[in-house]
Amino acid sequence: MNKRNWIQTLELKPLDVEGGWYREIYRSSLTSQGNNLGAAIYYFLGKDDFSAIHKLDVDELYFFLDGDPVEIFYGIKDELKTMVLGSNLQNGEQRFVQVPSGYWQGSRLKDFTKGALLATVTFPAFSFQGFELGKFEFLKQLFKSQHNLIRELSKD
Repeated sequence: MNKRNWIQTLELKPLDVEGGWYREIYRSSLTSQGNNLGAAIYYFLGKDDFSAIHKLDVDELYFFLDGDPVEIFYGIKDELKTMVLGSNLQNGEQRFVQVPSGYWQGSRLKDFTKGALLATVTFPAFSFQGFELGKFEFLKQLFKSQHNLIRELSKD
């Protein structure tokens, strides 16, 4: 399926602040201190898309659903670790990765081919108030050895 088909079939909309395409598919009706306990989205990255480096104030779980492998980068300082989400487990790809609350994270297609469909789940539920987009000048000081990667995954 091509990018247009994924977007139309799943009724995805652009995630302008971060990059990629999404649609919320679940939000818990259970709450604690006014916050929903969990939420889930479809998240799609096409050939020209990437998830800009950002951090959340909630844990985020990524699940690979279909398409091409995706590199997930995450860390607090010094070095962004890399996990590859995909279906080729014999090649070291993972079906699932967890990014803890407060970690910087970003993602892109591993080979920039067609696209990939992921699902993400957050606990407690995601809110844009808990989202912080990374700024290149700050991030290049935090992750000094990965200047080129930081540039590729920055929006500014």
